Amino acid sequence: MQSTILRYFIMGSTAAALCIAATIPIVLWGYEKAPEFYGAFTAAIVAAVAVILGAYYQAELTRRRDDLLRKQQETAEAVDLCFWLEHAADEVEFIADVLAKSRERLVASDASRLEMPIGQFREVVSAKFFGDLLARAGMAARLPAEIAGIVVQTIYRTFHVADRILMLRGASDDFRPRIEQIDSYLLILNRRARQLHEAAALIEDHLNGIGALSTTDRG
Repeated sequence: MQSTILRYFIMGSTAAALCIAATIPIVLWGYEKAPEFYGAFTAAIVAAVAVILGAYYQAELTRRRDDLLRKQQETAEAVDLCFWLEHAADEVEFIADVLAKSRERLVASDASRLEMPIGQFREVVSAKFFGDLLARAGMAARLPAEIAGIVVQTIYRTFHVADRILMLRGASDDFRPRIEQIDSYLLILNRRARQLHEAAALIEDHLNGIGALSTTDRG
């Protein structure tokens, strides 16, 4: 919008300047020397217009190139994030599977608490996965507005539950999770895994809509 207004302003100003310039030779020298002046003046105007149009065309090409590169970068990030969310869902499902098997052992042995040391219990969450979550939330924030909020919220919720398991803030070294706590973790983890799959599907739909991802790419 601003570039359009600026273009019209330049065109109007140029037209006004030409009208004023056209009257100068007649006023100063009369009609006899006016053609000579007009010839030189016209040549100068043509040269100036050629320079201005060339500069404007070059600027327009640069803008289009930058827009194309930006869109390509955004699309590449969205594709990467789509597949990473599927990986994140698999990671969360793996964590839930480990906890489910731990619960089965507790039930089979008629115990109420895990005998697993807190350090070993924390290892159920990969430190790399935990660290990747916030970085990926920042990437998700650059998605189109209609899906960015949902994806970012899902990643932060996953970070929250991973933080509860990995860090167990305030827990002592002799902490042993109870069956009720494991059940709570399992409920939340399964919900987060489903939400991560849904977030990946949202991005996939967006990419399919712009022709950037085939539905067969996520085999």
